[in-house]
Amino acid sequence: MDFLLTPASGCGLLAGTCIAAKHLRPQIKIFGVEPEAGNDTYLSFMKGERVEISVPHTIADGLQTPSPGKLSFPIVKKNADGILLVRDEELIQTLTFLLLRMKVVVEPSGAAAAAAVRFKKAEFSSKKVGVILSGGNIDPDRLKSYL
Repeated sequence: MDFLLTPASGCGLLAGTCIAAKHLRPQIKIFGVEPEAGNDTYLSFMKGERVEISVPHTIADGLQTPSPGKLSFPIVKKNADGILLVRDEELIQTLTFLLLRMKVVVEPSGAAAAAAVRFKKAEFSSKKVGVILSGGNIDPDRLKSYL
C-alpha cells in the first residue's frame, strides 16, 4: 500500500494509524482527512502547533473538534504526510456511493477518507490506497435526506 487515509478529529485514530502503519511500512504516506468547515487539524499541521477554531458547522459531527488533541497532535505532526480537506457535499456523495454501490453504511465523519480519494484530493493515480471507514452512527431520517 502506498497511501493510507483516515478521518482526523481529535487525532487519536490518526495518531494510532501513523504509529502502526509506519512501523509496518515506513515508506507509506499517511493523510488525515477532515471537513473544510472544521479544518483545525489542517491549520495546526500547517502551522506546526495546535490551533483552536470555533466549533465547526458540518454534517461530519464526529469531526467537529475545535483543536487536535494535546497528546495525539505531536505524533501526527511527526508522522503524518498531510491533512486533506473535503466539503460536506463531497461527504454526501460519498455516503451515497458507499451505501448504494458498496452496501456499506457509515456516518459522514467516517466517509471522509473515502471522499478524499473519490474527489482526488491528492495524486492517487496508479497507487495502492487504503481508506479507514469508521462509525455507523447516522440517523436514518438524516441519511434519507442525504439520498
